[in-house]
Amino acid sequence: MPDETTQQRTERQARLSHAMGVMFLQDKVDKLEQDVSKITYPRGVHKTRSSPIALHGATITRHDQSKPRAVTGSGVNPKEEATTGRTSDAKPKTATAIRLVDASVLIFSLRSVHNWSRDGSTCVIIPLEAINTLDLLKKGDEPINLAARKATRWLEDKIAISTQDGNAMLTEPVPGIFAQKEHFRATPAQIAKVRETTLAERQSVAHDARHDFEDASGPSTATKDLFNAAEAPRYLRELLSVCLYCHSTTEANTDFAIAIAYPPAHLHDKMLESQTATTDKPSYLNRTDGRATEAWLDAYRIPFEVVQTSKTWTGEKPSSRFRGDITGGDQGIGSSEDLLGSAHGYRGPSRGKGSPTPLAGHVHNPWLV
Repeated sequence: MPDETTQQRTERQARLSHAMGVMFLQDKVDKLEQDVSKITYPRGVHKTRSSPIALHGATITRHDQSKPRAVTGSGVNPKEEATTGRTSDAKPKTATAIRLVDASVLIFSLRSVHNWSRDGSTCVIIPLEAINTLDLLKKGDEPINLAARKATRWLEDKIAISTQDGNAMLTEPVPGIFAQKEHFRATPAQIAKVRETTLAERQSVAHDARHDFEDASGPSTATKDLFNAAEAPRYLRELLSVCLYCHSTTEANTDFAIAIAYPPAHLHDKMLESQTATTDKPSYLNRTDGRATEAWLDAYRIPFEVVQTSKTWTGEKPSSRFRGDITGGDQGIGSSEDLLGSAHGYRGPSRGKGSPTPLAGHVHNPWLV
């Protein structure tokens, strides 16, 4: 498949640069807030004009005067000491789990990321390509466009840039939400090697069954590898690259998985239709197809976790927040059926982490376009 054009590459790099710039500025603000919060005033020293002014007649204890404000920051519980290791003298708390979040989760299950940011034990990593996908999807008035804008705003407020050196974010993870480091990428040769190893192992296991089948029906012809990363779309190659790098670098005792979410049934049908549609207008729906991502992760034996799709998307909860985002008034885009489509009462299957995917064995692979 031909690679992206020069213009597309320039636009993609500009989007990533903008997103990283926002994260960098937010990180600087967080550091300044934490530095200011540690300032205490010695007894007898009057506060400056810029300091808080006490109300007339109010009594402030000496303890209250010297008490620092609550530490706040990206993905940090204000009731606990910051665990990012940026300014704290204490040893940062170690995260027991790492979740690399696919774009499908940011669109269809943002609540899951919110829960991880609050549990104080999970290191959440947002791939740069997922940020790029949000940027591509945020223009428009469809529910998925509104969800992309909501996720973008939420990440701008919560995400941080880790100051840990090298691979420490993976080998010594701390709780919080962080952007992927630029060097978290496996090379094309490493990706191809993993695929070759996986195919060899699976062919060895299935050798006896295939041998019996060939005895009965004759020799079988070699089939094309439907999950050859070299022929995959660029966004999938980028995803596989960061997933394989993080998986191979993370310590064995760390609970590591790629988080994915299934789209609602009606939207999944549109994703499949967009693959065969002949139009000059590009469609980015397939970038958020958690089922497609699952098939590729399974093909490369990368552990994954399927999180619950938001009830707003499945139609179990009214979609008023989407209507309000569009107009801010009385007019909206319709009822919750706009999100649910024709699949009334649809509930995504509850799948365990790393469960086999039904798509991996399909002959037709619509995502290779």
